[in-house]
Amino acid sequence: MSARTSVYRKAILVFGFVLPGFFAAAIIGGLLYTKSELQSSMAEKRKLFSASEKSRLEIEKTEKRLIRQRPLAALWAASVEEESAKSLTDAINKLQNQLPEGEFQPTSNRAAGRGAFSTSPAYPSTELQLSFRATYRSMQLAFLEIESRMPQLQLQTLKVERTPNGQNLTFQVTYTAWEK
Repeated sequence: MSARTSVYRKAILVFGFVLPGFFAAAIIGGLLYTKSELQSSMAEKRKLFSASEKSRLEIEKTEKRLIRQRPLAALWAASVEEESAKSLTDAINKLQNQLPEGEFQPTSNRAAGRGAFSTSPAYPSTELQLSFRATYRSMQLAFLEIESRMPQLQLQTLKVERTPNGQNLTFQVTYTAWEK
């Protein structure tokens, strides 16, 4: 009987404990592997989602800024089409009418030929020289008006001196105006 019992015992041990234990271990191992793969995939997708969300927010901010500047785009496109010297003269005349008399006095305004930043004919430009006497506040308003009306301007030189009477400042400005 003991030989028979040992045969049954061996079969019971193999088919009752070892094989089910092996299959259970394989299933548990497979589940743990799948869980770790899912977690790493989820972490990667969360990272991609946060990057995508950040990009979306940046796009929204840029679109809002562009919407505010869209009305100016037509003005800027038109100013690039005009001759730079004429546009500068128009901006200065508008400024003179806006500011109190005596605060802003243009002394010279001329186009001096090709801009210093562009020596290549592939990038046409004009050098514009402007001189005026103004208070500091008027100078800030003048630069704001000129540079916002003419975005194609690039400041080349700026020289500031006090007038002999000491009430105003003399400004000598050179711009490079990029042409179309």
